[in-house]
Amino acid sequence: MNSKSFIRYKINTLSPIIISDRSGDANMINSKSYISGNNVLGIFANKYIYINKNKSSENKENINNINNINNINNINNKEFHNDDLFYDWFLNEKLLFTNGYISDEEETYFAPPISIKSDKYNESNIFDLFYDEDEASLKTLEKIDNFVSINNDSIKKNYVKKSLSFHHARDKKTGTAKKGDIFNYESISENQIFKGSIIGREEDLKNFVNMFGTKFITYIGKSKNSQYGKIEIELEYSLLEKQNYCPEIKTAEICSDDDSVVLTLLSDTIIYNENGFSAVNIYDFEKYLNKRLKDLLSDNNNNNNKVNNVSGYQDLKLTKAFIQKGKSEEFVGIWKLKNQSENVFSAGSCFLLEGLSLKYNHHEMLKKICIEGIGEKTHEGFGRAVCGWQNKIENYLIKDVNVNKDEKIENKKPECECQDFVANLIKNIIKDNLINVIIGNAMKDASSFKNTPSKSLMGKLQLLVRNDISGFKKKLDIIVGDDKPEKPAKIQLKNSHNNKKNMLDFIKDLIDYDNNNNADKFNIDVLKNKNSGLFENLDEFINDMKNDSNLINNLERVYFSTFFNFIRKNK
Repeated sequence: MNSKSFIRYKINTLSPIIISDRSGDANMINSKSYISGNNVLGIFANKYIYINKNKSSENKENINNINNINNINNINNKEFHNDDLFYDWFLNEKLLFTNGYISDEEETYFAPPISIKSDKYNESNIFDLFYDEDEASLKTLEKIDNFVSINNDSIKKNYVKKSLSFHHARDKKTGTAKKGDIFNYESISENQIFKGSIIGREEDLKNFVNMFGTKFITYIGKSKNSQYGKIEIELEYSLLEKQNYCPEIKTAEICSDDDSVVLTLLSDTIIYNENGFSAVNIYDFEKYLNKRLKDLLSDNNNNNNKVNNVSGYQDLKLTKAFIQKGKSEEFVGIWKLKNQSENVFSAGSCFLLEGLSLKYNHHEMLKKICIEGIGEKTHEGFGRAVCGWQNKIENYLIKDVNVNKDEKIENKKPECECQDFVANLIKNIIKDNLINVIIGNAMKDASSFKNTPSKSLMGKLQLLVRNDISGFKKKLDIIVGDDKPEKPAKIQLKNSHNNKKNMLDFIKDLIDYDNNNNADKFNIDVLKNKNSGLFENLDEFINDMKNDSNLINNLERVYFSTFFNFIRKNK
């Protein structure tokens, strides 16, 4: 590839937006916490079609004023794959559209590296398991949930504000609401800034800005025809530069005398194995990376009239990695269907590479790979990476950019006595939000397991907890048994594991949480801290609920039901 330039795009959410994500709950539409490159590509592809459809129309003066067009997909665009410019920009990967992540005036924030953990009981105590594994082994660690920006020894945390809306389920035949049926929309709240890049040749980027202008209002995501999806998008044309990096990877300054470096994925990454299937396998990642390095070295030798000889070349060794498996499934508007589901290395996965050599120009080649992207579908935001973002640091300094005590609004308790119907309403709201926290925890826990059991076993366990959570322990003992040889169900559950224990022990520990350290999982005080702003000044209601055995049983039922369903759906 030729040298790359970039322009930055900035998206301001003018209304709540929904960037659909996978969910384990049939009654919940979840939203990603970022704007995918595929969605950004779709905005410009649709506007390109609209502009060119109207070039010869009498409404030419309105071409750049498409603020109120919610459904540009209705335009007949089937022939546009034959348009050379459209093909180059949106189909042939000559322009790469990166994901848009939460940003402020100073920084853009990304998913935290999986190797970086905080002390569960002291959030300011941060460990990078690449360098602090021995010290960290003495602590109880948890992942950092916020998005982060890392600059040397400073970690700034930011988060995406979201909202939850309740809607009536709709009868598709009659077009009317189904009585008694509701579903929930999770959305990214309005008035937030997301930034990303469009990468390509300088000539293409100049033509791109000339066609689309520097600012316009449009719609993105799900339910654009209702109250969701309105955004303002701005192209920061003044930042067009001939540089060898994009802003989000400008920290990739690998010292030329280093023989090792940590490569961190800033976005989900798709790697195909030798059989052409997406796989989350360290061996496949190492093999792919070394092939790219060899190809770049060979091209570089040809361009410099050197002998095309990589004999004696030593592959980089991937000696340590912290990865998380995910799945990606995007909706394609023109198809009215989802595209192929892909297994991905989740954003934040990181790899320690050793064996860098000046002889083979590994340092510069890695920087180039970071710019061009790793793996498949890089033009849709996948495969963004950075080298040297993580280094051995004595102590990280933590700053939460969304915490400002001076601006905090104090909620005062009303002086009048709370009426019964108001108390019941508040308790129901608290219960709904506790359940949402439980659902999130269950999905997070389920995604951490590898080699998961069969769909049929997960479905059977899900049915058991739905019907009788209190009798689930006895029924589980019957299913797995203690006899020799071990039953297939027991073998499956024991073979599935996260970083700490197998699934059978994990489930049993949760069932017996009164007798171990898992009491936090269904502890009301712990759960309310997940959304402390909502529960502020509601302790008198929450205290009444702590001894509600029906509520605790329901939280357990929802947790296990979501846990098993999420694994079954993602199998």
